Amino acid sequence: MLQYTAMDPDGLNVAISGRYGLAHYSIVDRKWKLFGNEAQEHDFVVVGGMMWWESFLVVAVYDIAQDRDELRFYPRDSKLDNKFALVKRLPSQILLMSLDRDKLLTFAADSTLAIFQLKDNLKSDSLNPASIDPCDCMQTIDVGALCVHPACVISVYLTTLRTSFSSTSSQQHSVVINVSGRLMILHHEYLVQDNNHGNAPQYITPTVLASCVEMVWLPRANNPSCSSTSMNHNIYLSEALWLYCGQEMRVWLPLREKSQSSVHTFISNRIMLSFPVSIYPLTILFDKAIILGAENDSLSYTTGIPTSPDPYGAPNALFPFCILQRTSQVYLHQILRQLIRRNLGYYAWEIARSCSKLPYFPHSLELLLHEVLEEEATSKEPIPDALLPSVIEFVREFPVYLRTVGQCARKTELALWPHLFSVAGRPRALFDECLQRGQLDIAATYLLVIQNLESPTVSRKFATQLVDKALESRKLDLVKDLVRFLKAIDPNDVEPMRTSIPKFNTQTPPISPSEYDISMVLGTMQ
Repeated sequence: MLQYTAMDPDGLNVAISGRYGLAHYSIVDRKWKLFGNEAQEHDFVVVGGMMWWESFLVVAVYDIAQDRDELRFYPRDSKLDNKFALVKRLPSQILLMSLDRDKLLTFAADSTLAIFQLKDNLKSDSLNPASIDPCDCMQTIDVGALCVHPACVISVYLTTLRTSFSSTSSQQHSVVINVSGRLMILHHEYLVQDNNHGNAPQYITPTVLASCVEMVWLPRANNPSCSSTSMNHNIYLSEALWLYCGQEMRVWLPLREKSQSSVHTFISNRIMLSFPVSIYPLTILFDKAIILGAENDSLSYTTGIPTSPDPYGAPNALFPFCILQRTSQVYLHQILRQLIRRNLGYYAWEIARSCSKLPYFPHSLELLLHEVLEEEATSKEPIPDALLPSVIEFVREFPVYLRTVGQCARKTELALWPHLFSVAGRPRALFDECLQRGQLDIAATYLLVIQNLESPTVSRKFATQLVDKALESRKLDLVKDLVRFLKAIDPNDVEPMRTSIPKFNTQTPPISPSEYDISMVLGTMQ
């Protein structure tokens, strides 16, 4: 039975622990490493988890033979044997661990947090385990006043996340602790003293971030494998703290100061945003603005077996049938909507601009416009502060504005179109703008809107203009679609055009109206 698992940041080594001992597997070599001495494997139990640091497997164990708690560092490239392991004795049993770069955070059974500094000499090839202390204890914090029992602490994290930012505190660590679903953050500051004790870290009063927290995702900046290029790609999302609280997601988003300087400086506050999710989140792709998770689809079916001996009595038994599948959900439009609602359009624009290179960025804008439109257009009560005009103005700042409005109209009910175009602009004006920009495919989208909102005469007029532009651009596939569009227009609904209809020869049979419409188009094509 597996107790703990750990994978290195490169995804090349996997470690597992069972009821006794541990083992790790190399994906490159496709080989397991097990204890050669079974007595050593049965003499300890992994109690506080394990994780990879550089080329070492860090494990919190309880030594059964010597009745003591230890931190063990097993080299990845050596055999699994206690003679190669570096050992750090501990005063009490470790329940939880967290690693950030070269600092290790532990939570013990006596309700104390300890921060260890991992030594660089562990990376040396010639190690003498008996003479090397793998880590030094930097600070011990008693958190017994924050929890009733140590078992109430669900998780602890060591991070550089802070509520306020300054140039001198960017590298200082903070502790995030989840006590019975109540998430708190502890900061510490190094106060310079006049004596010879040096800098002593002092922890201030904890700040409560949220309640009913089930899972926490720290910023990717705390991941050593994350490069500086990816961190600077979107500084807002990379420095955000994500929480899952039952049926909704919460994000603790930093707000960057409005400055023309190339150096990213932060103002001393963050904002907590929340939005519902339809899936169970498993992980967050910070730079990709995607939530990866799972969803469950269940139904009840009858077995054909009566629940009672009487065949005419109770109905057949019902059994649930569940289908679990992996899925994903885009969350960018949710953040943009919350920021626009709070009159923080500048930060929404900054986030959207940094994500504009994503392939599904236009789709995110469509979701933003579609959700706001449906909510406000179908509302039975008047909305005092409508959000749709602000969303339209926001989307107008991007080159995909015409495409976003057109695609949103096609995916929305016809009854909501007047409300949409009363704010976005007349379809005729948007159609002309598409022709001026050479966006003929998007103009064809607005042609369908004009067909439903205008008369057939107007539709044929704009379709003829689009045919001429498509022929000039040699888009023959679009021309074929437009020809079918013109042919589908009922000639009885079109107003007669006396000046354009030629006189037919009495010796030739007259041309039907539908054939005449097509002949006009084909003549233009020739």
